[in-house]
Amino acid sequence: MRLKALMLEPDNLASIGAFDCKPVQAALPLLCGSSKARLKAPKKKQPRHGALRKDIMEKFTQRYEIDYQGLGKDLKVGFPRLMYYVQETSIRHSDSTKYTMKWYSDNKKGWVLTSWSVKVHKRPKLKDMITVKTYPTRFLGAIGDRAFEMFDSSGAPILTALSAWVFLDLEKQSFIKPSEELIKEYGPLFPEPMEKPNSFTLISKLPGIYSLASKREFTVYRRDIDANSHVNNVKYIEWAFDDIPEDIYQSCWTQDLHVNYKKQCRTGDRVIAEFYQMKGSPLTCVTLIKSAEAPNALIAEIYSKWREKDERN
Repeated sequence: MRLKALMLEPDNLASIGAFDCKPVQAALPLLCGSSKARLKAPKKKQPRHGALRKDIMEKFTQRYEIDYQGLGKDLKVGFPRLMYYVQETSIRHSDSTKYTMKWYSDNKKGWVLTSWSVKVHKRPKLKDMITVKTYPTRFLGAIGDRAFEMFDSSGAPILTALSAWVFLDLEKQSFIKPSEELIKEYGPLFPEPMEKPNSFTLISKLPGIYSLASKREFTVYRRDIDANSHVNNVKYIEWAFDDIPEDIYQSCWTQDLHVNYKKQCRTGDRVIAEFYQMKGSPLTCVTLIKSAEAPNALIAEIYSKWREKDERN
């Protein structure tokens, strides 16, 4: 089955890359749970740009001005920086409820990221004003989904994303079902803003389809770590992009990205990044992050599809 869960939080799991639990299949009854947690998505008027949630029935909304950090030579935002805006919005959403980052930290509970699916429509530039909306799309047992939509000042779409999470007891390192009260704090379910990608296991598709272009080994440093002492989930994307050939990186932009997180990384870990390109289609790339101590232990897999830049992007 595909792991699905809700939100980027708490303080010690706000931005994590992955979790190190044993096979999820062993927890299927708990993960799937009861369908009673499903909520019908009402049709509601959307909040104005820049408005915080005034009503629990609205999508949570935040507004940002594009700053200098993460820009390319053309002064447009690179993909990893876009994901930091997404990440920040989900954290602020949590802090707008009574289940704040501090609550999660004090109670040793957390939502743990398992996957991203992201589609980019255009790239904003320096000083542009952007609006990011986030909302739940499903709860099922310990599983939930959270979606994101990013728009420019005219309302044109910039980015659409789905994220998948599981709820975890951090002390016991076991899956737990969130309470009905917690679920309701995040508002109603809304329809997903994009079609779910087909389930994929990238590593099984590599033989005969992708060719190995580069391989490197490196150490996880403090700069890669967030408050929970794990590698931040966006760092895995940055690692993958470090291996994109320079000609592609400078002349193209990321149109689609999918990430599966398998295990966690900590300071001092030695990891291997294997970079693959699809045969006959070099703008379709896969990076496998593995443990250097156990090369067969997959930590994360990152799929990216690139497109040549034009006047619009």
